Amino acid sequence: MAAATSGDYENYFIKNKKRYSHIINPRTGYPSQEGVVAVTIISKEALITDALSTAVFVLGVDEGINLVEKIPQTYGLIICEDKKKPNHLKVFFTKGARQFFEVKN
Repeated sequence: MAAATSGDYENYFIKNKKRYSHIINPRTGYPSQEGVVAVTIISKEALITDALSTAVFVLGVDEGINLVEKIPQTYGLIICEDKKKPNHLKVFFTKGARQFFEVKN
């Protein structure tokens, strides 16, 4: 199995209290605005994990989970900002992904 993570936890900037990622959404040409902070993908194919982690970052939770779950033996974890609680995060898993991760508070 291989794993890859895409995230903006080290490369972002804040302007007027809004966070901007360094990961660009190719559909808009602007920084991704889905509220995703990090995505980790696990799969048998390393090439899939790298490409998919960035794609899911841009797609967001719903579209990202839907995409990952279509690929056999591929699993994902998505960490997002909690829009209802500033400075809090939410963690989402694709089916079968929890076996690979341990989440601690």
